[in-house]
Amino acid sequence: MVIPFTREFAALSPEAFCRVVLSGRLGARQVMVGENFRFGRRGGGTPEDLLAYGREHGFAVTAIGLVSEGEGAVSSTRIRGLLIAGEVERAAALLGRPHVVEGMVVSGAGRGRDLGTPTANMEVSPQVAVPAVGVYVTRTMLGPDRMEASVTSIGTNPTFESDDVVRVETYLLHFRGNLYGEPIRVEFLKRLRDQRPFSDPSALMRQIEEDVRQTAEYFQGLRPLAGLYQAVEE
Repeated sequence: MVIPFTREFAALSPEAFCRVVLSGRLGARQVMVGENFRFGRRGGGTPEDLLAYGREHGFAVTAIGLVSEGEGAVSSTRIRGLLIAGEVERAAALLGRPHVVEGMVVSGAGRGRDLGTPTANMEVSPQVAVPAVGVYVTRTMLGPDRMEASVTSIGTNPTFESDDVVRVETYLLHFRGNLYGEPIRVEFLKRLRDQRPFSDPSALMRQIEEDVRQTAEYFQGLRPLAGLYQAVEE
């Protein structure tokens, strides 16, 4: 249930939040929260308060301990910070999976096609956490069961554009076809390099070829590991 965060809602006391939302609207019987959960006006309610209100309003409460890794607790704030810095491998370690960006494929300027590397340009919601500007090794899901090796550029296309619009463009190494209007999911596996302008299209093309080479090398390195998993399963 999504509740608009209005001034009236923000003014609810912790007790009123439990009575109106958890008990009244949801009919909650079991509530699970993190041990640092805060609720009600100015975050005044604690898990201990929630436990007391639960006894009064008829629901059980479980406070779950935080998971720590490295320098601190695993949290969405920490993971977003890693993505903003382009550290997609560290973000994946905290998530337990690669970070995913999904969206519809829309038409672009067509320069990738002219350069021999046609890209799928993604329309991404502004609410989605997009990694830092740069070039990444990625894996792209097409439909429910097709995964393709890919390299993804997040940036403003400084060699050609001057509008400062950040674009997400993915080149699929082994796919040739039309994806316009189709949804795709892109998993970010490794950062290759920063964005930078090039003196001419030929210099850009040489760098793209190097990006593709490194991406293919990355996936080539995964194949023996995949074979090991298959042998274990058999």
